[in-house]
Amino acid sequence: MLLITKVTSIHQDDIYDIRINLLQKEDLINKYSLQEYGVYKEYWINNVNIISNKKSTSFYSMVDICSNLDIEEYLLFQEIDKKEREAFTFYQTNIEEKYILYENTINDVVIKLKEFNDFLTLDFLCENKGLFDQFYLNYK
Repeated sequence: MLLITKVTSIHQDDIYDIRINLLQKEDLINKYSLQEYGVYKEYWINNVNIISNKKSTSFYSMVDICSNLDIEEYLLFQEIDKKEREAFTFYQTNIEEKYILYENTINDVVIKLKEFNDFLTLDFLCENKGLFDQFYLNYK
């Protein structure tokens, strides 16, 4: 699976910022015809990603295979191996985030806009770079 994250600025030594100004929210929702899916909580415990909303909690094992930063398009490409795993009880996490999720799927590319208190992030998920390239030509 390919996870592509919109980058807003790139600094030296491959340090980059993925925070998008909240003022861009409506433009992004309209551009990608995103629908609101409500409040989500996301937790990380090592390489386990736990995503929870009012209806369900999902557990995934996430392994980074490789990553590449496209400095011309301001996109971070991450090839990941994502597998659903059994639920378990947890109390302590490495990372804990709360956001409002907006999402849509266009031409087999899942677009996820996450609204945090002070910023947004924009991710695209698809099976391969060819699918993303076709999508991105129309939605740049």
